[in-house]
Amino acid sequence: MDKALYHPEHGYYASGNASLGKEGDYFTNVCVGRIYGDLIGKQIEQMWEHLGSPSVFAIVEQGAHHGRFANDLLSWMHHFSPSCYEALRYWIIEPSENLRKIQSQTLEAWPTKKLHWLPNLQEEDTGSIIGVHFSNELLDAMPVHLVTKIGGEWMENFVDCRNGNYRYVYMPPSTKQLENQLENLPADLPEGYKTEVNTAALRWTEDIARVFHRGYVLAVDYGFNRADYYHPDRVEGTLSCYAQQKRSADPFRRIGLCDMTAHVDWTSLSETAENAGLDLCGFADQHHFIVGLGQEDLLALERGLQEMTQEVQDYVRTFKMLMHPETMGTRFQAICFGKNIDPTLPLHGFGYAGDFRRALWPKPIHIAEA
Repeated sequence: MDKALYHPEHGYYASGNASLGKEGDYFTNVCVGRIYGDLIGKQIEQMWEHLGSPSVFAIVEQGAHHGRFANDLLSWMHHFSPSCYEALRYWIIEPSENLRKIQSQTLEAWPTKKLHWLPNLQEEDTGSIIGVHFSNELLDAMPVHLVTKIGGEWMENFVDCRNGNYRYVYMPPSTKQLENQLENLPADLPEGYKTEVNTAALRWTEDIARVFHRGYVLAVDYGFNRADYYHPDRVEGTLSCYAQQKRSADPFRRIGLCDMTAHVDWTSLSETAENAGLDLCGFADQHHFIVGLGQEDLLALERGLQEMTQEVQDYVRTFKMLMHPETMGTRFQAICFGKNIDPTLPLHGFGYAGDFRRALWPKPIHIAEA
């Protein structure tokens, strides 16, 4: 999966083959329009204020693709939050030289002193960042370990090639971290049950906790709590491939020409974050997250306009697309962690989140015997 997505010449993302939008391989929040950058900009502005409005403030984006979200967010900051814009420095974590070139072209209108690139988080010094780390559909594209229950034991799926054909071979787990995570899976899952474990996302969480001195981590992606992720009925896991808006479960077709993705285990991510010194500040499906971010804008439009201009109609339409349960509202979730801040400080996006700890660690339902 790592080679298929991130090989510098042939990888789906790193080579520039990734195609987003209605005519591309998959559709994401950024494709909806600038409204997404506007809404996240409002949330980041509030986070900056919670941090005491520091004069130097980092926004760190990872998984920036062609830089469209960065451009939208910088535009909103420049026009609607000039003080925050003055303070911010925009960092993009990008290992691909091809994508760095495209991103710099997309962002060429912005002052060079505002923009910085790093190939990975590990190069940043410990405790050096005050600001916000943001990602949209980053975690689902991290390479996962695929495992299968065979003879009552978890075996890892490795890839072999015979006579020009790829196939799975099954061997014991390859790392101690993977073994530890497998211990968290339900013991009663059926024979032949196949699923994924994303240890890369756990290490990423630990890296962020190390490099941040104070700030927030805001991630938007699709996933489940642990109980739903490893439900007994989910026998084939979540690993999927996408090309031209069509899903395939076969990772050995169109290698390097399609997206490969697996859902996020939000519970394991949260446990790792808290063990690394981060505080859980919010978790919500995108429907409630977007409503929390955009309600003031919609109320202002409702109060101030007698006539729905085309621009306003487009704004409302894209807002509904982001939050509507039948489109993107329940497919995606947003999660937020903080470091060296008060985790009880209210955040716009999680105003309607409810009991988010209960959502991540649901209590088991006990059925009384007759």
